[in-house]
Amino acid sequence: MIHLTQLFDQHAPQLLRWAWGKTGDASQAEDLAQEVWLQYLAVVRREEAAERPVRQAEHLLWRVARFVWLKRLRQLTTH
Repeated sequence: MIHLTQLFDQHAPQLLRWAWGKTGDASQAEDLAQEVWLQYLAVVRREEAAERPVRQAEHLLWRVARFVWLKRLRQLTTH
Protein backbone atom coordinates (compact mmCIF):
# COMPACT_ATOMS: atom_id res chain seq x y z
CA MET A 1 0.00 0.00 0.00
CA ILE A 2 1.26 3.46 -0.87
CA HIS A 3 1.82 5.88 2.00
CA LEU A 4 -0.41 8.97 2.04
CA THR A 5 2.52 11.41 1.93
CA GLN A 6 3.95 9.61 -1.08
CA LEU A 7 0.55 9.60 -2.81
CA PHE A 8 0.16 13.32 -2.16
CA ASP A 9 3.66 14.13 -3.42
CA GLN A 10 3.11 12.11 -6.58
CA HIS A 11 -0.42 13.22 -7.42
CA ALA A 12 -1.09 16.66 -5.93
CA PRO A 13 0.22 18.57 -8.97
CA GLN A 14 -1.68 16.33 -11.38
CA LEU A 15 -4.86 16.60 -9.30
CA LEU A 16 -4.57 20.38 -9.20
CA ARG A 17 -4.12 20.53 -13.00
CA TRP A 18 -7.15 18.27 -13.40
CA ALA A 19 -9.20 20.50 -11.07
CA TRP A 20 -8.06 23.64 -12.93
CA GLY A 21 -9.15 22.05 -16.19
CA LYS A 22 -12.58 21.34 -14.70
CA THR A 23 -13.12 24.74 -13.08
CA GLY A 24 -11.08 27.10 -15.24
CA ASP A 25 -10.20 29.10 -12.12
CA ALA A 26 -7.16 28.76 -9.86
CA SER A 27 -9.00 29.45 -6.60
CA GLN A 28 -11.86 27.08 -7.43
CA ALA A 29 -9.34 24.46 -8.55
CA GLU A 30 -7.56 24.64 -5.21
CA ASP A 31 -10.89 24.29 -3.39
CA LEU A 32 -11.87 21.31 -5.53
CA ALA A 33 -8.50 19.60 -5.05
CA GLN A 34 -8.67 20.20 -1.30
CA GLU A 35 -12.16 18.69 -1.15
CA VAL A 36 -10.91 15.64 -3.06
CA TRP A 37 -8.11 15.08 -0.54
CA LEU A 38 -10.47 15.50 2.41
CA GLN A 39 -12.97 13.05 0.96
CA TYR A 40 -10.16 10.65 0.09
CA LEU A 41 -8.93 10.71 3.69
CA ALA A 42 -12.46 10.10 4.95
CA VAL A 43 -12.81 7.04 2.72
CA VAL A 44 -9.41 5.68 3.75
CA ARG A 45 -10.23 6.11 7.45
CA ARG A 46 -13.62 4.44 7.00
CA GLU A 47 -12.05 1.51 5.14
CA GLU A 48 -9.29 1.09 7.72
CA ALA A 49 -11.82 1.21 10.56
CA ALA A 50 -13.67 -1.62 8.86
CA GLU A 51 -10.36 -3.49 8.54
CA ARG A 52 -10.42 -3.19 4.74
CA PRO A 53 -7.09 -1.59 3.83
CA VAL A 54 -7.00 0.40 0.60
CA ARG A 55 -4.96 -1.54 -1.94
CA GLN A 56 -5.28 0.68 -5.01
CA ALA A 57 -4.74 4.13 -3.54
CA GLU A 58 -4.24 5.94 -6.85
CA HIS A 59 -7.36 4.39 -8.36
CA LEU A 60 -9.36 5.35 -5.28
CA LEU A 61 -8.05 8.92 -5.41
CA TRP A 62 -9.31 9.41 -8.97
CA ARG A 63 -12.65 7.76 -8.18
CA VAL A 64 -13.07 10.18 -5.29
CA ALA A 65 -12.06 13.09 -7.55
CA ARG A 66 -14.72 12.14 -10.08
CA PHE A 67 -17.33 11.77 -7.33
CA VAL A 68 -16.48 15.16 -5.79
CA TRP A 69 -16.58 16.86 -9.21
CA LEU A 70 -19.96 15.33 -10.09
CA LYS A 71 -21.33 16.29 -6.69
CA ARG A 72 -20.17 19.87 -7.24
CA LEU A 73 -21.77 19.95 -10.69
CA ARG A 74 -25.07 18.76 -9.25
CA GLN A 75 -24.93 21.49 -6.61
CA LEU A 76 -24.23 24.14 -9.24
CA THR A 77 -27.14 23.04 -11.40
CA THR A 78 -29.64 22.92 -8.51
CA HIS A 79 -28.82 26.39 -7.15
